[in-house]
Amino acid sequence: MAYGWAIELVGDDGRAVGRVGIAPDWRPAVDWTHFDGVRAGVLPARARTDAGAVEPRWDAALGAPYVDGFRVSVRAGDRVATRDIPRRYLGDLARDAAAELAARLGLRGERDVRWLVRATAEPGAAPAPDDAGFAVEPEARPWPVRDAPLAPFVGAAMRVGAPDGGLPVFFPPTVLEATHARARAAGDVETGGVLLGRLFRDVEPPHELFVEVTAELPAEHAIATATAITFTAKTWSAARRAVAARGRDEIVVGWIHSHVDFCRLRNCPPERRRTCTASHPFFSPEDVHLHTTCFPIGWQVALLVSDSAATGGLTSSLYGWSEGMVAPRAFHVLVQGVSHA
Repeated sequence: MAYGWAIELVGDDGRAVGRVGIAPDWRPAVDWTHFDGVRAGVLPARARTDAGAVEPRWDAALGAPYVDGFRVSVRAGDRVATRDIPRRYLGDLARDAAAELAARLGLRGERDVRWLVRATAEPGAAPAPDDAGFAVEPEARPWPVRDAPLAPFVGAAMRVGAPDGGLPVFFPPTVLEATHARARAAGDVETGGVLLGRLFRDVEPPHELFVEVTAELPAEHAIATATAITFTAKTWSAARRAVAARGRDEIVVGWIHSHVDFCRLRNCPPERRRTCTASHPFFSPEDVHLHTTCFPIGWQVALLVSDSAATGGLTSSLYGWSEGMVAPRAFHVLVQGVSHA
């Protein structure tokens, strides 16, 4: 079943005051559902060829046509992975649409109204295709997954951040040290790079997938300013050549970029720095766009190196895919060598 989607503004009295249609991009939600299905062993570890299906999950209090989440299904042969995606998946799109509609109606946005998501069945309409360019193939491309025990990695590592249920990712200290050194050398402009590594599946039940980062490559030919970094076509060409020259059977598992001390650059007063969101690690909308565009696979992550006096200088934080959205993630630092031959 295909659905039309809309954002509806509701006033304090519960009455609808306006509605605007939206066209959600379901590709990240479908990609993540596919990845989580592979991670759980429901789907084979192969590239996605099914476009996926998205169904509304009706609001328990309001009922149809109002939505409190989405049910996404991906099929591979006779196997199906189904995952529930929360309503906040459409948060940014919904807030932008609601703000535009509120402005047209002369309302004061969230102080006067709240937004709801509506779904309306469109019988006979073809499901909206995702824009990933996938086509059904007789044999989907296999993922580069190797078998290895997870326990030695966990035993040789120190976790950074609270457990989050995400894919385990292991960094050697040398990679973190190199990214910090490059951030310091870059001064008041951002810097970046590409993370290389390997994807494993634990040989012991429940056969969890995990990533070992093996190296980082500087983003050659990138365009950097104090507030942004852009990877160019030459950046990707140089990275591919470097991976091939290394000859270590590595894959691209993510990317790196740094944030400068924005409060210092703006000369913010000390009392403001304590509450300023820019004084702590954050993933900007531009960062999310780059990650979504260039690193859409569920195992691909983003390492952020942030510089701020509020956090004591340079810090490392990790972001990755969760429920089709980019979210903060815990990671592991290997304090001992691990043999996985």
